[in-house]
Amino acid sequence: MTRMATHHHGGVPSLDPKVDFIGALHPNGRLVAFDCKSGTGVLTKQQRTFLTHLTRAGALAFVYHSDGYTQIVLENGDLGEKIKVTSWAEITRERVDG
Repeated sequence: MTRMATHHHGGVPSLDPKVDFIGALHPNGRLVAFDCKSGTGVLTKQQRTFLTHLTRAGALAFVYHSDGYTQIVLENGDLGEKIKVTSWAEITRERVDG
């Protein structure tokens, strides 16, 4: 996993949709992308759209909430059920073969 660059380029805010992390699952190479949110944080419209497009292309996309749960981004753009986890890595380990 790689932490994505900040939402600024040379001090100028970027309008591009950004998520916090992107990487590939081993051994199948499936793309994984996710955004981290505080307990009250929500995805922006642009982030949700970006993650939805990645999901439709076969990536594992999700939101990790600091209060200990994740939600998978579904192909229709909705967020799946809350899955209680101890860390974001737990959700990727469960889906290596997916």
